[in-house]
Amino acid sequence: MFYGYKNEEQLREMNPDIADHLISIAKTKEINVCARGKVCTGSIDGKTYMYKDGSSDQGQTITHYRAEYKGSVFEWMD
Repeated sequence: MFYGYKNEEQLREMNPDIADHLISIAKTKEINVCARGKVCTGSIDGKTYMYKDGSSDQGQTITHYRAEYKGSVFEWMD
C-alpha cells in the first residue's frame, strides 16, 4: 500500500502509533518544486518555473521523505 501525506503533521495525525518510527527510518532527498501559493503553468528546462501571473523563478527546494514499513510505503514533504 502507498500512503502519501502533505507534511509530517498529517503523517503524525494519521499514524500516531508508528509516526516516530517512520520518521526515524525515512530516506530523504531534496527536490526542487514550483513556488507554493502560485499557479504554475510549466517549466521548459525543469529548473525555471513559469506562473499564471506572468512571473517566473527557480522554484523552491523542499525535502521529500520516504519510509517503507511492513510492506507499505509512506511519503511526505517538508
